[in-house]
Amino acid sequence: MASRLANQLSKHVQGIQAAHAHDQLSDRQLFHRFARGDESAFAALVRRHGAMFLGVGRRVLHQVSDADDVFQATFLTLARHARSRRWHASVGNWLLHFGTW
Repeated sequence: MASRLANQLSKHVQGIQAAHAHDQLSDRQLFHRFARGDESAFAALVRRHGAMFLGVGRRVLHQVSDADDVFQATFLTLARHARSRRWHASVGNWLLHFGTW
């Protein structure tokens, strides 16, 4: 049991270290990492832009479930196009444009 707890703690610490490392990268760098298979890089993009995007969606759409659906569809599209687009330093403008409320 102690080894399982130590393993969980180790994974948690590694996750914190990875999140901190991702904070230092631009959106473009995170996309490049995601394109090479680093799923935590995409999670960093969602953490970085998700709250803003979801907040705009909820204010515009007035229905939490509709905003959640648009949020999911947008980030799914973003993930699908991560490898096929040339990204600017920030993805924020793309998110707001794609969401076209």
